[in-house]
Amino acid sequence: QYIPLAVSALVIVDILLGSPLLNLVVAPMKRQAEGEGGNETSMFQQPKVNPKERIDSEKVAQEAIDKARNSLELREFLDQQKDPIEEARKALDKQMAGLDETLDK
Repeated sequence: QYIPLAVSALVIVDILLGSPLLNLVVAPMKRQAEGEGGNETSMFQQPKVNPKERIDSEKVAQEAIDKARNSLELREFLDQQKDPIEEARKALDKQMAGLDETLDK
């Protein structure tokens, strides 16, 4: 009766502590996989600079830089397209003003 309670408490404490028991169990398998693979990265191994990171910070930073670069390129493109549009709008306004003057006479 107390065994499921103890196992549940142990699992919850293990999760809260960042899975140290799981790391102890999996460590020999990781060492064996690293020894067999050599420099190759398998499906289960992900090269990380800092193994304690939960996310790849370099990838996130690169994505942010790419997004900023793309938005800058879009802004420059829209600014370039803005000039011809404004010129066309001014020409159309001038024609409409000329038509209004001729109709008023």
